Amino acid sequence: MPSCEVCGDPASSRQSKTCRKTACRSEIRARSKRGALNPMAGPRTSRKREWYAAKETSCRCCGSTRNLKQHHVVYEQHVRKYGGDIYDPRNGLTLCMTCHNKHHHDADGRLSTGDLRPENIEFAFELLGAYTADYFVRYYDDDSGGALMARSVALQEAA
Repeated sequence: MPSCEVCGDPASSRQSKTCRKTACRSEIRARSKRGALNPMAGPRTSRKREWYAAKETSCRCCGSTRNLKQHHVVYEQHVRKYGGDIYDPRNGLTLCMTCHNKHHHDADGRLSTGDLRPENIEFAFELLGAYTADYFVRYYDDDSGGALMARSVALQEAA
């Protein structure tokens, strides 16, 4: 008969990973929730700590101090696609959950490029290059008066 993976006592059956103790069964359930598919699994890296430490004390959009979240200015999937660091603090923007949800789910609630910090735009240019202006037009309400487009054209000419 196999032994319990938590305490070492005999397991309750041949197929079971635990004994009959409630604490052991709870621990096995908790371990499965901390598995490799869980994005918060494992110890936080120093890069993750920097990412969360960069969070400001209020929402950049409405000024709220409740339910704050770090928003990826260049979305995570695009940072991965272009080989960037998803935890680069320059790509973070502090938003409350309401503004964050509006940005992602309401076309009228999208953030404008004027709400972004200068380091957000610098990160985007480093990662995306000449595509940056198109990216902001697609995913943000671009009210920059063409400044991003002009910078993008200058980058293309320099290349």
